[in-house]
Amino acid sequence: MTIQRDLVAQPWPDDAPVQVRIGLHVGEVVEHGADLIGLAVHQAARVATTAHGGQIVVSDDLRSAVGPLAADITLRSLGEYRVRDLGVTELHQVCASGLAEVHPPLRAVTVRRTNLGPSATVLVGRGDNDA
Repeated sequence: MTIQRDLVAQPWPDDAPVQVRIGLHVGEVVEHGADLIGLAVHQAARVATTAHGGQIVVSDDLRSAVGPLAADITLRSLGEYRVRDLGVTELHQVCASGLAEVHPPLRAVTVRRTNLGPSATVLVGRGDNDA
């Protein structure tokens, strides 16, 4: 959260604010020199691609792995999504003071728990005044 708060506090030009999207995941990695190697690194990058600038998104695996959060930090469920290299997972947004809470829908495919497709149009001839 500190990085997002610090970026917002900087005096960016009005027409060019810098926004960073952050994705967090948990898993095993191996240190190789100054780099980290492992599937979890790629999975964290996939979670980050679902976010928008100024947003912090965490995987359900990370939410389950962390202990109690600081008093001013909460996680808000954004629903289940299909995320490459993770499959279907619930994603959460980090909410804290100084961070924007409203963002566009995530850049990922939502999981619909139905065998029906989305409704293409409204029913014709059925308005509020029809009885």
